[in-house]
Amino acid sequence: RAKLSRVWIRATLMASVGAVASVLAGMGLFVLRRGWLESLAVGTALASTSIAIAIEIARRDRILDSYTGALISSAAIIDDVWSLGLLGVVT
Repeated sequence: RAKLSRVWIRATLMASVGAVASVLAGMGLFVLRRGWLESLAVGTALASTSIAIAIEIARRDRILDSYTGALISSAAIIDDVWSLGLLGVVT
């Protein structure tokens, strides 16, 4: 079984890049029509992932207990923590 201690650096990097890219994409779509704070809120709301879907797909493909499965599920959890924390600050 893959453990978080083996994947946390890569998972954190993946989650950070994914969250920043989602926030910037959401802001880019709305910054011209709304203010920067509203567009930041939209981008932050778009940044969260669905942990349940990621885990279900990994379970279906029988990779949940592998290194890749641990990496995907850990990154999804870290991404959600980042985006929900930022959403709490923005709102």
